[in-house]
Amino acid sequence: MSEYNFASCLIQKNMATIQVSTYCYLKNPAEFHAQNKSIHSVWWGDSLCVGYRARQQMNGTQFANLLSKGTKFFAVIRDPFDRFVSGYVDKCFNELDFDFLNESERCFGCFDDLRCFLDAVYRLLVDYQAGKIAKLTHGTTLHSTRGSLVVDTLRHRVRNDPYVSEMLMRMYYYDFVEFGFNNSSTKA
Repeated sequence: MSEYNFASCLIQKNMATIQVSTYCYLKNPAEFHAQNKSIHSVWWGDSLCVGYRARQQMNGTQFANLLSKGTKFFAVIRDPFDRFVSGYVDKCFNELDFDFLNESERCFGCFDDLRCFLDAVYRLLVDYQAGKIAKLTHGTTLHSTRGSLVVDTLRHRVRNDPYVSEMLMRMYYYDFVEFGFNNSSTKA
């Protein structure tokens, strides 16, 4: 946000919705209050936030220009295993009632087979890295997954199933390296 001299990298399942809600509030606090909104009640497609200026990407020149103006950049990061569990539960369980995908299309048609899903995502990531996929598309989430029985059960499985832990370590390896997450936490 130029008037506050900061910008963030929004990463799905890392408080991205809360960040967008906060920016929406900062952009127009009077309207935010007039519509009786709260940071937790606003989501990506909320009419109050439509037109919020967000960039999908930023090139080096744009980045350098913002840096020269004193813009502060930040990103909210999260333990990769917890981020995976949250995203998996949100997309493969919570969104079952939404009409945009039928059950056989959702989560690569793996239903609740976590290993099938991980294999499919891993193949997708390998293909993306090899340049076989030009763009990954993503949706947005409407609800938090924290504290649900499904999350607690899946979190236990993610941290105790050696195959699942290994696949997630492969997928999120650089998160563990770059941000110093303790990969020994995979053993609960």
